Amino acid sequence: MDAQKEWWHERGGLVSFEWHWANPMGTGGDFKHTQPKKEERPDVDRMVTPGIPEHIAAMEDLKRHADYLEQLRDTRVPVLWRPLHEIEGGWFWWTDVETPENTAKLWRLMFDYLVKDRKLHNLIWVYSSTLKAGNKDKDVEAISYRQRFYPGSNYVDITGIDIYVNKWFGWPDYRESAYSKAYEIMTKVAPGKMLALCECQGLPNSDLMAKEGPRWLYCLPWYVGNKPEWNPPDWVKQVYPHEQLITLDELPTLKKL
Repeated sequence: MDAQKEWWHERGGLVSFEWHWANPMGTGGDFKHTQPKKEERPDVDRMVTPGIPEHIAAMEDLKRHADYLEQLRDTRVPVLWRPLHEIEGGWFWWTDVETPENTAKLWRLMFDYLVKDRKLHNLIWVYSSTLKAGNKDKDVEAISYRQRFYPGSNYVDITGIDIYVNKWFGWPDYRESAYSKAYEIMTKVAPGKMLALCECQGLPNSDLMAKEGPRWLYCLPWYVGNKPEWNPPDWVKQVYPHEQLITLDELPTLKKL
């Protein structure tokens, strides 16, 4: 963690954590444990019910993670904290597809523990939706359903959405879109909040953003090492210098504020 701090925070960058929370009832901590088999998925309702094994396991796991996050708080490193991401998608264990209110309770439980109990006031809470809402098939809006996952404006600082090219759901190539439909969805789910393109296949079309909008707070293209073709060099060279985008070299020295 110290090496990461030296490499990015000290350069003036904004530290961002996307927390793939492994199933607290499981025995492993890697990515596959965020998507356990159906018979191994924890009951989110039980996880937010005090005094029973699922809740105890969740709180013990939160404590372990809070111990690490304290290191960043104590060295005054702010963190864009994005837990329970793609919250209403249904492929991660924390999505209660049938009773979304349980997932919202899980977010509030986490917030209350990390902020109120552990005093991790360096966390900037980022709520992240996704292109597909649970079992709603091609209904990409599903506003009332999406709203049931939302924990409330007092528990969220920034909201946003993860968008990947998917013609079946009607999402076009990122070089042809700035995802105005996704932006509109999130204004209805979380009115009044700053909106980010929390995760995307590639850098969106900055010309379209400048001419037509939307004006995303930031975008996080999925890392190049996994799919280099998603951010080809010629596209990056075209998009990065655009006045619509603020890059690291243009940021003020935020760590001195």
